[in-house]
Amino acid sequence: MPVSYKLMSEQALRGHSSRPELGSTINLSLGGMLIGTAHEIQPKSRLFCTFKLFAGEPEIWVEGLALDTQAQPEGAVFKYLSHLRFDHPGRETEQALGRFIMQKQKESRRH
Repeated sequence: MPVSYKLMSEQALRGHSSRPELGSTINLSLGGMLIGTAHEIQPKSRLFCTFKLFAGEPEIWVEGLALDTQAQPEGAVFKYLSHLRFDHPGRETEQALGRFIMQKQKESRRH
């Protein structure tokens, strides 16, 4: 699932890196996500992420912290994989994430 992210560092907030980057969610949980990207996200970086779980519903907006980033081998789909931990996602976001995860689990059992 596509995800847009923006670094929340002081330098980025001063406009040096103000445009969002795009990545893809590899794994999603209530507490965070594994994201594949073309650009390295430094561990301990704070990010603002947006992604859409359900058609017809608003995007999810959540702040997170990069726990670690691993460079991937040459030829991999993504150059980097980063583990992000969500910071206080809020009740509505947690409920939407829970519904999405339950739906995906049901779909995977059918196959």
